[in-house]
Amino acid sequence: MAMPKYVDAGIDAALKVDAFRPLLRYTQMVKLHLGLPFHILLDIDFLRALAAVMGETLRHLVILRRLNQRIEDDFKPVLTADYLPTIVGDIMPRLEAFGLDVSYDEVSLSAKRDASVSPSSLQTLYVGAISLSDVQIPQVARFLQVHLPDLQSLCYHCGGSVESPWPYVADINGYSTRFYELP
Repeated sequence: MAMPKYVDAGIDAALKVDAFRPLLRYTQMVKLHLGLPFHILLDIDFLRALAAVMGETLRHLVILRRLNQRIEDDFKPVLTADYLPTIVGDIMPRLEAFGLDVSYDEVSLSAKRDASVSPSSLQTLYVGAISLSDVQIPQVARFLQVHLPDLQSLCYHCGGSVESPWPYVADINGYSTRFYELP
């Protein structure tokens, strides 16, 4: 069995896109839910390739790390929150549940999305263990409200004794929340 393709990311390893390329062989997948003990370096090009082969059937796509960001490790996801409208609206509009580690450090209310594309089917967003500062909570809530207007639920994972900011985001927008353990 071949070893996964990863790069050294300080304390922990990170899986690069090449480790996920075998998934592109599956064309009829409906649900793909992975919780991995690595940082995950997926990019927008890989998501486009995944949509090209599974876009007609895939309804649930969650690929999150089981590591807690609150442990200072200098890891930054490749994707930012500004990609969310493009991913769930343009690239994979049939997704009902979606989750990738994305950075919410700088959210923009003017994230780009092709207005000619039909609205997203996304109802549930898995946000993993990504942490937000108190200042970011209302900004992220507004961003989600503007760009994912049909969103109904936030699923989050919180490790350790640190309180998760995601229930506060959910309260602002009226979403239901669910705490979950990654597989």
